[in-house]
Amino acid sequence: MSPLHGSCGRKSGPESQRGPHIGSVTGKQKIVVFLKQALIVAIVCVATIYVCDYLWVRYRVAHQTSNSPFDVVPLQSVIAIPLKGGKTEYDIDQAQTGSTQACVHSLFSHYGYAPCWYVERENRNPIPMIILP
Repeated sequence: MSPLHGSCGRKSGPESQRGPHIGSVTGKQKIVVFLKQALIVAIVCVATIYVCDYLWVRYRVAHQTSNSPFDVVPLQSVIAIPLKGGKTEYDIDQAQTGSTQACVHSLFSHYGYAPCWYVERENRNPIPMIILP
């Protein structure tokens, strides 16, 4: 005879005496546990990438090769001047012409220098000017 015989599909024994909710995990609790685990994995991944990036820059600094990790990016500030009719005029800031900014070829900032990809991207963004009445 099977353990389910005569009990309409219910288990007999100590499991049936506990009740349906004791020891069970709700859907919310599963989501919270999953989100905590995902956050921990994300933090560990970012930390690992940062450490590897730092070690790679340090290696390139210690072993001077033809591709230095440090570089200088020329800055060219573009000013966005609003005109009547909702139009915008773009001018190059002559005061900033010839200035440069040091950067490091990496994913993250190291040795106090911003990454070159970030400096070059920010260099392309125009500086909005506000004309006061």
